Amino acid sequence: MAVKTVSFSDMAHARSLALNPMRNSGITNVAQALWSGALTLDPILV
Repeated sequence: MAVKTVSFSDMAHARSLALNPMRNSGITNVAQALWSGALTLDPILV
């Protein structure tokens, strides 16, 4: 079974698809939003 390598442009495209909804909702500091979201347990506990 052959393993396909992922190019940098493929990863950049996937990252932009994941982050664009956050940017469109008005978040200016994406890194801070991701960090605070990682530390919040409310979505898991609810």
